[in-house]
Amino acid sequence: MKVDMSPQAVTARLKLLNQLWELSIKLLPPATRAEDYGNGKFTGEMDMRQIEATIDTKGRIILHENIELDKSRRALVTILDEEPKIAISETALLSEKSLAEHWNTPEEDRAWQHLAELPSC
Repeated sequence: MKVDMSPQAVTARLKLLNQLWELSIKLLPPATRAEDYGNGKFTGEMDMRQIEATIDTKGRIILHENIELDKSRRALVTILDEEPKIAISETALLSEKSLAEHWNTPEEDRAWQHLAELPSC
């Protein structure tokens, strides 16, 4: 499928996305609306963010970055009609749980702590 990337087509898609954003704000319950929602603030507790992810053929969502939340949150999922930019191997997906048992430990965190203290590139 070829996607029209002309300035007019991109502008039309951005306008539609803005309309959907405004509609989604109107649909939020009043208790979760912030007065300055358009400025990126969300109830003073947490900013809304977009995180790139891939959805496999079984509907599993794989985030492309790690996130930590203080509690469970609602999420909106937008499925794009394009292939993922990064292919995730089936082996990596299947081994993730097993490796996490050995790697996500306080001992491992301490062993690699020195890397967190290095300046970023």
